[in-house]
Amino acid sequence: MSKGPFGFKLIAVFFLLVGLFAIFTVIGEIKELDTVSTPLRISDIIIRLVIAVISPIGAYGLWNTKEWGLTISLGLVALNIVLRSLIFFSPHFSVQDEVSNAIAIALFVVIAFYIYTKRELFKKSEM
Repeated sequence: MSKGPFGFKLIAVFFLLVGLFAIFTVIGEIKELDTVSTPLRISDIIIRLVIAVISPIGAYGLWNTKEWGLTISLGLVALNIVLRSLIFFSPHFSVQDEVSNAIAIALFVVIAFYIYTKRELFKKSEM
C-alpha cells in the first residue's frame, strides 16, 4: 500500500465511481442512438467516453501518488468543472438539476484545491 494521504484514496475511489457511472451512461445512450441521433448527443457520448477512460487512469495515478496522476486528476477535475458550469448556465434544466450541478461544481473545486495543495507529495515517475 502506498504512503499517500487518505484523502487521495477517497478521491481515487470517487474517480473510479465517476468512470463507472460514465460507462453505464455511455452504454445507455448508445442504445438510444437509434431514436435520436443529433451532433450534440453524439458529442455528449464522446465526452462521457473520454471521462470513462480517463477516470480510472487518474484514480490509479492518484492512489499511487504518481506525478502523471496529479496532471490527469487535475485535468479531469477541470473538465468536469467546465462541463458542469455549461450545464449550470443552460436554460433547459430544472432547479433540481441546477442545485445538483452547483453541488458537483463545489465538490470538484474542493477536490482540485486539496490535490493542488498536496502536490509536493507526488513523485516523478514513468508510466
